[in-house]
Amino acid sequence: MNGIGIFDSGVGGLTVLKAMIDLLPEENYIYYCDAKNLPYGEKSPEQIRKLSYESFKIFEKNKVKASIIACNTATTYSEAYLKTKFNFPILGVVSSGVMEGFKNSKNKKIALIATKATVEGQVYQDQLKKLDPSFEIRALACPDLVTAIEMGHVDDKKVEEIIKKYLDQLEDFDYDTLILGCTHFPLALGKIKEYLKNKKEGEKINLIDPALETAKSMKDFLKSRNIIEKNKNIKFLTSGEDSQLREMVGKLFGQEFANKIQIEIIN
Repeated sequence: MNGIGIFDSGVGGLTVLKAMIDLLPEENYIYYCDAKNLPYGEKSPEQIRKLSYESFKIFEKNKVKASIIACNTATTYSEAYLKTKFNFPILGVVSSGVMEGFKNSKNKKIALIATKATVEGQVYQDQLKKLDPSFEIRALACPDLVTAIEMGHVDDKKVEEIIKKYLDQLEDFDYDTLILGCTHFPLALGKIKEYLKNKKEGEKINLIDPALETAKSMKDFLKSRNIIEKNKNIKFLTSGEDSQLREMVGKLFGQEFANKIQIEIIN
């Protein structure tokens, strides 16, 4: 068995990879980034399913033992479909985030920031309402934030202005929990926290990172089946240019590590 496959349309899924490595540092990982076809958030459900299927064929070829759809948009439209097409376990990022938001919110008012496709797919809203119909969810599509982070703006004035532009739209909503419904968003976590500290002074806002919660769920799954490996190998694949992927790997894992990795370009 060749480890855990982690898939995203871009670099956001690296937050899931990092969370997995923090929890299981000796495990094997294959990270595939479909950069040629991003952003998924602006595509139709049919396109998203087709691209996700083609991406998971790569995991099948590499004989992964389990996989994570490290993309909220792909999870929304493809998780159920992919589970009918492949024999290895597939875990999406939505359900863990929903459950953590449900457990943490005290006033039952949750804000969700995500891609346009994830917001329109209503998967977060539907799952939360199934748990408790009295929950209020305000969902906000933030396409410019995805684009800025994908371009490497994670801790500068540009991303700060974009975060303000979007989160200011939630001023009239008394939420106590904010779900980061796109795996790109934890990359700008510092700026999001800074905004909330200034805007919600004196209030505790629960920040839910589905990437982290999904990594915890995957660890529990692997432990329950006693299939954790200790070979410590990470394979990076992309359908696009490798420069942005390498740059973001450097920001998350350190430049020394980024300089050493090999990135295979899949045509």
